[in-house]
Amino acid sequence: MVKVFFVVESERQRDRRCRLPTAQSSLSH
Repeated sequence: MVKVFFVVESERQRDRRCRLPTAQSSLSH
């Protein structure tokens, strides 16, 4: 369960990072 969640979150973050600007990504990080 945890593994799946981690994978999903990673994929989501990647898409968000690519879509959103670097400035926003840095703030989220």
